[in-house]
Amino acid sequence: MLASQYGVRQIIMFWEVARKEYFRLIAGASARVLSSVWPEPPPMVAVESIGLGIPVVGSGLSGIPEIVDKYGAVAPPLPEKIAKAVAKVLDSRYDREEMRRYAFEKFGVGNVERFLSLLASLVK
Repeated sequence: MLASQYGVRQIIMFWEVARKEYFRLIAGASARVLSSVWPEPPPMVAVESIGLGIPVVGSGLSGIPEIVDKYGAVAPPLPEKIAKAVAKVLDSRYDREEMRRYAFEKFGVGNVERFLSLLASLVK
């Protein structure tokens, strides 16, 4: 398996997890992978993960790079590239409290309203 070549010990596919186990598993994760292959709205699971202090590896599509910023890595949605990015993230040291503060400051209460207001002003 490609993941084991890069030192990844366990992969959990969250669609296979019961809802009540979801946050418990995420809170104990070393990283989260969002290898989207098509542009989609900014994924809230990336915000959620960073807010829990979990770094994110995501593809360079849509809003993922802006969300991941300095708390993870961006890679093309190709297995080898994602695996290398995961290995890089696992070797990095992230301050979970700093990540939580960043997520709250950037995506917390009131920021969505400011963002929508900015979008509305650009459309006018």
